[in-house]
Amino acid sequence: KKIIAVTAVLGGLILTAVMAGGGWVFSIASDAPNVNNLRAIDKGQNSVIFASDGSRLGLIDSDEVRTPVSLDRVPRNLRQATIAIEDERFFSHDGIDYEGGIRALVRNIEAGEISEGASTLTMQLMRNLYITNPKRDFERKIIEAKMALDYEKSNGKNKILQQYLNTAPYGTNEGRTSIGAEAASRVYFSHPVEDLTLPQAALLAGLPQAPSDYNPIQNPEGAKARRNEVIDSMADLGMITGERAAAARESGLQLDPAGGLFDRQQPFFFDYVESELIKKYGVNTVRRGGLKVYTTVDPALQEAGLNAIYANLSGGPSGALVAVDPENGDIKAMVSSASYEDSQFNLAAQGKRQPGSTFKTFTLAAAVAEGMNPATTYYDSKPLDIVDPVYGPWKVATFGNSYSGNTNVAAATLASDNSVYAQLALDVGPDKVAEMAERMGVTTPLDGFPAETLGGLTIGVSPLEMSGA
Repeated sequence: KKIIAVTAVLGGLILTAVMAGGGWVFSIASDAPNVNNLRAIDKGQNSVIFASDGSRLGLIDSDEVRTPVSLDRVPRNLRQATIAIEDERFFSHDGIDYEGGIRALVRNIEAGEISEGASTLTMQLMRNLYITNPKRDFERKIIEAKMALDYEKSNGKNKILQQYLNTAPYGTNEGRTSIGAEAASRVYFSHPVEDLTLPQAALLAGLPQAPSDYNPIQNPEGAKARRNEVIDSMADLGMITGERAAAARESGLQLDPAGGLFDRQQPFFFDYVESELIKKYGVNTVRRGGLKVYTTVDPALQEAGLNAIYANLSGGPSGALVAVDPENGDIKAMVSSASYEDSQFNLAAQGKRQPGSTFKTFTLAAAVAEGMNPATTYYDSKPLDIVDPVYGPWKVATFGNSYSGNTNVAAATLASDNSVYAQLALDVGPDKVAEMAERMGVTTPLDGFPAETLGGLTIGVSPLEMSGA
């Protein structure tokens, strides 16, 4: 009687422990953590990146696909199918299924090991939320049972069912595990969970006990047999009619795998955003934090940028374009002529190239900051053969040898006159030109050499740096 009583309370899973002494069982149970003081294991959910027009650029890659949903979004057929195959007395027990436990006890005695667990949905939820020990033994089952009893005292059945449906594993495909019914519905059927048909719901309900064995993509025959087992259980419990069950059993798997779930729009820009997010928030938060990331990129300007590149560089050198809003620095377009499939190197953000005369902007800004007036400051526009006491010899010429003689800095700027800017850089100080460039947003290390004013950099700068600066 003592053995039967203890076994019933613990779901029929602790026969060996009871035979060794009932006190040991209750000792283990008393050591079970208080569920009210525990923080659930954070399974996370996928982060999403959006363009400025609200269109989705894509999901951030993760080894898990997860999007929790409320119970009212889960169709009745999936709720019923889950209860039918996993825990038919879910709404009547207090966290432990005594009847199922005794049945499991008999089968475990026959097998001489734990061949049937009799875990309720609540016990499975405790494992999904709080327990990290993967070993399937009596001790873990005792702890699960005790935690389930405590959890049901302070949590309603609908909440437990919702949590279970959002934390159960539904199989791994291409290295990504579907966590929760919504993710599974999108992975296997390419539609949200509320659109599941009865055969699809039954298929999903049968997965959590053995996601690999019943995976419909990897083992369609095993998945169909398991699905039909779920359908039969639903019919036996009166959840569906015999006619509906027969029709569902005869149907195909109705699969429509989401091959493009992690496809990305604007992949170069997408990777740039993900990289910046990881630098700021860390990889775990970004890949499992459920972030909704709203960017400033404009798909129409992206298209215009690509058209501009292809129109001017078709068949020629690689090119990249970055467009920013000068009012606030928002990135509106970031495109590259390269094929993302051939190389993931982002020429717009990572490519370091010589900026040429655009670097004169920083020399002009540094000079104005020192009080120089471009309209009233004059230099001779002529070929230069300078021997500077600090920087050494420097020969400077203008493009096409076009010199204008004595001219002010404003006119020399419009003409992009190399000789005038070389003299201006030496007067202002090449180190101050480099400081100004850094202040304005150039992040690549600069040397502070005079030639930098004409775009002669040791490393170069990216289009992203230059457009922002």
